[in-house]
Amino acid sequence: ILPYANQQEIPDLRFLATWNFWFSRFRPELDPLTDAMPRRAVFSNLASRLEAGHHFSLDVMCRILANPSYRNRAQAVPEMVDANLHLLAPVESVVDLPGAPAVRGVRLSDHGRALLKEMLVDPSLEAFADGLEEGDPVE
Repeated sequence: ILPYANQQEIPDLRFLATWNFWFSRFRPELDPLTDAMPRRAVFSNLASRLEAGHHFSLDVMCRILANPSYRNRAQAVPEMVDANLHLLAPVESVVDLPGAPAVRGVRLSDHGRALLKEMLVDPSLEAFADGLEEGDPVE
């Protein structure tokens, strides 16, 4: 659920496929099953977030998942994390970039990890995740 996108609901499997893709695309050295992603919710437009180099963040990922009319609104706000505790577990301190100060983040909950593990071994779900990597639109 994206509270700042008019309560838009993203299917759990689509969210997890995107989560897995985000790690493989922007931080391949990290493990999407165990490592955390910085939240980096900032109330500025998407273009400024990308120009600032914050591609690997829950906020940018959720903005891409949101309907286009909500992409310039912060999405990884505390209410979003609270609404999705079945998939996400808050982390107080994540080192985003070497030498940068730690920021708040999230990692997958036990349930989120179990779903992602299942998804990575199920051929039909893996095909969905592969479609993201090949640039198919996320619907």
